Amino acid sequence: MSAAKKSTSMGVAYKKILQKIISGQLPPGTPLREERLAEEFGISPTPVREAFRRLEYEGWVQSRPYQGCCTRKFTAKDIDELYQLREILEGMAAATAAREATSEALDKIKAALDAEENYLRETAEKYQMDEMPPAFFEDVDFHAAIADAGSNQLLKQRLTMLKAQITFSFIIIRKIPGSLAEQYRVFEEHTMIYNAIARRWDDLAEGLMRRHIADARNKYAGMENSLFKIGR
Repeated sequence: MSAAKKSTSMGVAYKKILQKIISGQLPPGTPLREERLAEEFGISPTPVREAFRRLEYEGWVQSRPYQGCCTRKFTAKDIDELYQLREILEGMAAATAAREATSEALDKIKAALDAEENYLRETAEKYQMDEMPPAFFEDVDFHAAIADAGSNQLLKQRLTMLKAQITFSFIIIRKIPGSLAEQYRVFEEHTMIYNAIARRWDDLAEGLMRRHIADARNKYAGMENSLFKIGR
């Protein structure tokens, strides 16, 4: 197998396994079998094994002596530490976006914000403010657009590396019922962050983003580890 084809096969295996983890098809603690996955994906076991290494490096998979690999069991502590890191990195990303975002980048952030508003408008037609509507994930796109808006490549690399786990944390957190009023609160905080970025107020943008993430971290602090089992 050529190096290019081998790399492509590894990428395919990586994406498919990660998708299975995030979607809940491979719950935490599930043993991973190279041969079985290789047969399912129509590739050889070697790129699957290399995908395991990448997934382990990124924190998705755990190696167990004499037992092979299994999907990692995320705990409340893991998510808390991820939110601590997000507070620092995404605060910096918001400040960088305020200083450097192009008109096109600002449009992408605004488009994500508009998608949130459209979701809330449609949801408000079906639910009262104190009711629990389905979880919404439009805020993932809002945070991602801000991360992409600056020119700091090292920061982008770090956020890209964490992107899948950040998405996973959104999925976990969204399993906790939240009222429509709480969803509106998140949207209002996003609006304030966007306005600070659009006005080039970098210190304010950073402070608002850090408080936004810290508030989410504090809200969900102390949750039982059982909440972090996708598929329950």
